[in-house]
Amino acid sequence: MQGAPAPPDRNSLILALARDNRPDDLQKAIDAGIPVSYANRMGQTAMHVAALWGHQEAIKVLVANGADVKATNSRGTTPLHFAAAAKSNALAVCQLLLQHGADPNQADLFGYLPYEQADSPEVRVLLGGPDQRLFDYTVEGRAEELGQLVASGAVRSLKVVDSDGQHVLNLAVRHKQDAVVQALLRIDPELAVLPDMTANTPLHWACETGNTALVQQLLAMKPEINMPNLNQNEYSAGNWVVADEVIMPVDKAPIHLAVEAGAADIVALLLAAGANPNLCDFDGASPLHLAVELQDEECLAALLAGGANPNQPNKDVTSALHATAQRGPLRLLQLLLEHKADVAAADAQGVTPLHLAARSGNAQKVACLLAAGASHGAVNSQGNTPLHLAAVNGHSKVAELLLAAGADASLPNKDGRTPAAMAKTPELQAQLAGSS
Repeated sequence: MQGAPAPPDRNSLILALARDNRPDDLQKAIDAGIPVSYANRMGQTAMHVAALWGHQEAIKVLVANGADVKATNSRGTTPLHFAAAAKSNALAVCQLLLQHGADPNQADLFGYLPYEQADSPEVRVLLGGPDQRLFDYTVEGRAEELGQLVASGAVRSLKVVDSDGQHVLNLAVRHKQDAVVQALLRIDPELAVLPDMTANTPLHWACETGNTALVQQLLAMKPEINMPNLNQNEYSAGNWVVADEVIMPVDKAPIHLAVEAGAADIVALLLAAGANPNLCDFDGASPLHLAVELQDEECLAALLAGGANPNQPNKDVTSALHATAQRGPLRLLQLLLEHKADVAAADAQGVTPLHLAARSGNAQKVACLLAAGASHGAVNSQGNTPLHLAAVNGHSKVAELLLAAGADASLPNKDGRTPAAMAKTPELQAQLAGSS
């Protein structure tokens, strides 16, 4: 008999009281012996929680009882980091923490300062954030004024980010402000390899915008060519903890973005510089999968020539050949076959590329797959062969090709039904019955 679940940690009550802003109950809990410094397994203290929710009353109780306003969690994040992006009262909470000794220059383990978490211009200024003109001039392409601003001493460093977490060179590349890009690289060449808070580098943005000349320039500066950025959708927001391991939502490398931009020339440049063509993004897609999805023959050819694995599955255990068998130009399927794609690959339901081509009724693809050695007798989890799927969908030309290759029209599936019994039309039924 399974034992009763372990009782909740009594000390964790202090976190809930801080979250709910119950200062009187918070004081009672501390008086009852719950440590004011208690932290959960991610290192979050009540001070972190109160700061995140913008609860000034709870913070005052915690401070009065000796809570550390500089406490760090497992990522080195302080309450001031959380307060900068508080759900409410961000400016007031930051002021309160600063009054009690919080350090705006205390970075987390990833090097991020509290101001970098803030959306509010007032909070960013309070916490020592950069001059907003730096970002405005960058986006607007005002290279000369940007240079004057830096020369005036008003900007201490270009290694700063805006409220979206992007640094100035990334902004310039993203907005295609080439004059500003070159000005920034002259002032501080180290920006060329610097990731922003979403782990995007200038190379990511140059690939996404299809800027071939800039990609060549940046590659000469030796960036981390296979660095993935971070997935920013709601599903991946925050970090996941699996078996006590923190999983970062890493996503696309520059080569993924080049494929998505349809920039085959950039794909080739990246591969020549050592990019890994088999990296998978957050959704388990390799650059090859993306090229197939986008039906981009040039990018697919470049990837295969550069060593991409034509048999790499995605998270659905489906190969690129499966995808091209059921949709897209014939040439995509031919390219994969020319690079030794596995015609016998089956997904979790036993479906092969030939099953999919037969079901879709594409006689040319069926012929190519058969010529490459695909088995007309392969059965899926329901016991259906490609001929069963051609029959039930009424594809007589495909059925003719399969029969000519030796497919057995009398073979029953797991329900005992033969292709002839499943035929969509009387004519096809007669065709299959006559071949049995």
